[in-house]
Amino acid sequence: MVSIPELILARHGIAFARLDHELRVREASSNLAAFLEGEPRSLIGASLPDLWVEFFGMEDLLKAILQGEAQELHLAPIARELPTGTTRYLSFEVSRLEDNAALPGLLLVEDITPYGELEQHLIQDRNEMRLLRAELVRTNAELQRLNQFKSTILAMTAHDLRSPLSALMLQLNVLLRNVQAGQPSAAWLERIRWMQYTAGKMKNLIADLLDLEQAERGRLVLHPARCDLVALIQHLASTVPPDAVHRIELEVPAEGLAIVADSERLQQVFYNLVENALKYTPSNQCVTVAIRRQEEWALVEVRDRGNGIASEELPQLFQMYYRTREAQQGAVAGKGLGLFIVRTLVEAHGGRVEVRCELDQGTTFSVYLPVNGPAPTEWSDS
Repeated sequence: MVSIPELILARHGIAFARLDHELRVREASSNLAAFLEGEPRSLIGASLPDLWVEFFGMEDLLKAILQGEAQELHLAPIARELPTGTTRYLSFEVSRLEDNAALPGLLLVEDITPYGELEQHLIQDRNEMRLLRAELVRTNAELQRLNQFKSTILAMTAHDLRSPLSALMLQLNVLLRNVQAGQPSAAWLERIRWMQYTAGKMKNLIADLLDLEQAERGRLVLHPARCDLVALIQHLASTVPPDAVHRIELEVPAEGLAIVADSERLQQVFYNLVENALKYTPSNQCVTVAIRRQEEWALVEVRDRGNGIASEELPQLFQMYYRTREAQQGAVAGKGLGLFIVRTLVEAHGGRVEVRCELDQGTTFSVYLPVNGPAPTEWSDS
């Protein structure tokens, strides 16, 4: 028959055992066996470390507790995997009974599953909070970096726009004074060409920035139509700085090359490539633009006569804001956006960009465009 104290303890998920000096169980509550792992075993006469592995190797400490030489021992929470797949948490406490010399040890085992689960949830929540805080710190650092980039790009863009705008205003003022003085100038055509180039440069810069914003939002829209790629390149060659027109060599088919594409976007692509090529090519040498058809692809190659690009820099060449060491060390103007825009617009057309170079031998950018245009899904704004 279960005693009233045992019944009360059982209802609270607590069992106990009385231990002798050798850590053997001499008395036990009827519910103690429920806290054992594995098959049911005889408790009376069994050693404490043999019943629960948590006490293995702690014999000297336990005996010191029973002799009054150490404080009581408390182990919690101890996790137990049940056959049902759930986890039970236990608490073990070993203390000394001072009024009993024969059985000086008392073991209390308590089922603390609700508290154990709560503690595990708290630990998990704390760990998740640490991870979230670390992610927040990382995200804030990234936002600060991006904000700094945005500020830098804004400042560079303002400078890039101010310079050609100032030059354009200067040319307009000169022409206006000549007209007011009634002095037609033989240099008008040259000045108008510079003004056309300057206005085109600002237009392309603004278009790059607008396309960058659309690309970041995933809403880049194309308007493909049939166009002549050769005529497009020939027109582009006429819009470079007047003193650089003679530095553009064209190798194009006489019959032209019709493709389906967004002609304004392609002008941006090849303007960026040709302008870059002119920057890195010595003023006494030429930049070559070659066009040919390869099966269902239109291939445009832009070759400069510069120093080339180091092989380790090639994988980063089309990344946003990336500028080569030569560009940085040589103080070549730029924002590190041109090649990113080039790749974005070419891939939006269903094409690809390749680059090959050798140091001191120049660099060639190869643009492959599908003759029949991009797939309809590549035009949409979704």
